[in-house]
Amino acid sequence: MDMKEIREKIDIIDSELTRLFCERMNLAGEVAQEKKRLNLSVLNEEREKEVLERVLEIADAEIKIYVKGLYENIFSLSRQYQEALNKKN
Repeated sequence: MDMKEIREKIDIIDSELTRLFCERMNLAGEVAQEKKRLNLSVLNEEREKEVLERVLEIADAEIKIYVKGLYENIFSLSRQYQEALNKKN
């Protein structure tokens, strides 16, 4: 594959990642509503640990550290979004 083909594939993946991230964040918004209704904290360390363990099991060994960083950022953004939604409501 040449550079152009590689970048075209990356562009397709970026589009799909963005779509999936938006879907995930929308679901995090629904979780925020439930947490508020149940008077639960936004932070759920046990759930984050479970998700991280699951995704690291399927990640390629040489990029596990990057997958871990990605999910730590996703968790942080999800918590920020949930907190922002709960402040609005």
